Amino acid sequence: MLTNDEIDKLVREAMELPLDIVITNVSFTLTPKIAAFMCGKNDVLVLGAWVFNEELPTRVEKLRLRYGYIASEILKRNYGVDTARAGFLGKNSYLGDEAPASWLRNHEKEKDLKEVVSAAKCFGEMGT
Repeated sequence: MLTNDEIDKLVREAMELPLDIVITNVSFTLTPKIAAFMCGKNDVLVLGAWVFNEELPTRVEKLRLRYGYIASEILKRNYGVDTARAGFLGKNSYLGDEAPASWLRNHEKEKDLKEVVSAAKCFGEMGT
């Protein structure tokens, strides 16, 4: 399990990483379909447009990607890729029984988006 120091380091790194790396990692860990969905998009092609700077994501979409990256990395490093994917699609009691992917899609305030990180930290403890 990741320590609090390791999670803090992951958060700092996630906020500094170039967005194309964040998009690529989230798409690999969660699948492009989940990555696009959590950003509020229905078409995975937007991810490629963002990676190659053909389009620019909004501030909220960038935050959704960064917090999604952090949460997915916590789950992946603690439990593996398959559990990270399932964890992003399944109900999460920390998020009021909403799936993290839906939570990110449905919220815009940064303080709300950060909640997926807290939910990922608590994942194994809450029976989610």
